[in-house]
Amino acid sequence: MSAITNRRNFLLASAAAANLAPAAEQEVRAGFIGVGVRGGNLLKQSLLQENVKITAICDIDPQTRDQALTGAQRDNPRGLPDWRRMLDLKDIDAVFIATPCDLHAEMAAAALEAGKYVYCEKPLAITAEGVDLVLKAARRAKGFLQIGQQLRYFPTMKEAIRQIHDGLLGRSYVIKAHRHGGKSRPSGTAK
Repeated sequence: MSAITNRRNFLLASAAAANLAPAAEQEVRAGFIGVGVRGGNLLKQSLLQENVKITAICDIDPQTRDQALTGAQRDNPRGLPDWRRMLDLKDIDAVFIATPCDLHAEMAAAALEAGKYVYCEKPLAITAEGVDLVLKAARRAKGFLQIGQQLRYFPTMKEAIRQIHDGLLGRSYVIKAHRHGGKSRPSGTAK
């Protein structure tokens, strides 16, 4: 299952859980908090899905927010500088959170408490208390929480995990993995 399929399934499940119409027919009204590199990618992938309407876009950087609003102009979303305003909107079913890691827990818990379905990029929180805050909110919520662990669904990752569990690589004691993508430094800086 690809990352795109994972987000599609989240959106369809959000619609089905809303119990307003069959998942394939239900329009999912989505809001995005944070539309930089990762959030911008989530926004682009969501725009490719049928029955998804982008209702609101929030980013504290006006230029980033304006670029995202232009990219989603087919849906004419609202632009918001403050994420809290999004949670009061009745025309949003699902919220995507792709902000700096230290903001995830507060935003995800508040969105769940506001009755929204939440897709939150990893990590869910940077402290155990933050994780506990979100999990408690998720247990009380009418919606559900999905953490953006999209690589776990890549066929190559699933196969590697299967091989490890099947003992094909011998007995594993410690596995450490790193993933690097994109530029690590702005252009023109010393290496």
